[in-house]
Amino acid sequence: MTFLVKRRIYFPTSMVAVLCLHMVFVMPASAQDLFQSNIDHSMVQRFKSAQTMRRKGNAAQSIGLLKNIVAQNPDYFLAWYNLGLAYTDKGDYVNGAAALDKAIAIQLKLLGSNQIQPEFTIYNTAGWAHMQLNQYDIAEKYFKVALVNLKQLPSQDSQSRVLNNYGLLKMKQNNYADAQNYFKQAQALGNPMAKDNLGYLSRLQKLKKAAM
Repeated sequence: MTFLVKRRIYFPTSMVAVLCLHMVFVMPASAQDLFQSNIDHSMVQRFKSAQTMRRKGNAAQSIGLLKNIVAQNPDYFLAWYNLGLAYTDKGDYVNGAAALDKAIAIQLKLLGSNQIQPEFTIYNTAGWAHMQLNQYDIAEKYFKVALVNLKQLPSQDSQSRVLNNYGLLKMKQNNYADAQNYFKQAQALGNPMAKDNLGYLSRLQKLKKAAM
């Protein structure tokens, strides 16, 4: 069963409680924010600077600027999202997951009043961050939103990332049949990691069978 929310965003039943590998954002040539047109021009420019820092590997500097931006604009979705990405770039999954959770909560709130455009890659990123923290139930809720909205993701590559990451989650949960299924779907879409994951899964299954 799924829930239909405005703008044709679908949430699995297990995601209702949540309602109460990284993607790169490409901003338009103008200074207007891609998802929130009401963000001030100067703030968008500051965000772009922080985003550029993160893409160049300067996560610490990016975090400092992004924290300042969200302090002044607590409902700035992309700033929170990129703050989460910057933290996870540093391997700080605790703060990364918290920032991504905040970004998702903002998006859901603003979608209700048509103040923001929907963005789905964040659910894959948030699922990954929570999976690194062994918070599998939360990770699964986020991955399922990305899976239900798979066709609305911006590219075949981003779709394959969701499938591959969900396969990793299923493998961590010892659900090898589902893991294999999702790895194969990811491989069919050209995911470069899926083949290796299928090989690892096969070896893992043989080891466990031999130990029985």
